[in-house]
Amino acid sequence: MSSNVVYQHVPKTGAVFMYQAEGLFKGIYADSFAVYRAGRTTKQHQGDGELVDFIGKLGQGGGLNRPFKVLAYLEVTDVEKSWAAFREFLRSRVFLDRDQTSFKQQSELGDNWYSAYAGPEQLEKYLKELLPKILNKWT
Repeated sequence: MSSNVVYQHVPKTGAVFMYQAEGLFKGIYADSFAVYRAGRTTKQHQGDGELVDFIGKLGQGGGLNRPFKVLAYLEVTDVEKSWAAFREFLRSRVFLDRDQTSFKQQSELGDNWYSAYAGPEQLEKYLKELLPKILNKWT
């Protein structure tokens, strides 16, 4: 006797984010450079306190991996679909502008760690502008 199990996706609200880590990454062939961690959460930031503290309390990293600066934080209605779209964007190495600013996954640090060919201020500007567009396009 077999049963037909139907999976129904139930969207969960949450947020996707990216932060700059406290420490720098020293590559084999390069000088030290900033690294960024992308993440997601179903917990809601209630506006009490800084985003850096909120994300730090999620257990997203400690020591030199702890959040230093939040570059992007966007509340979404379907956190899993939005997370999949955000990761696809980061891993596809889509150029953010004609100066060829793109992300590079730093798999030595973990699955969700990236470096970029731009500084944190420029990345923050691009992510705040592009993240809503990316998620609307792919979700």
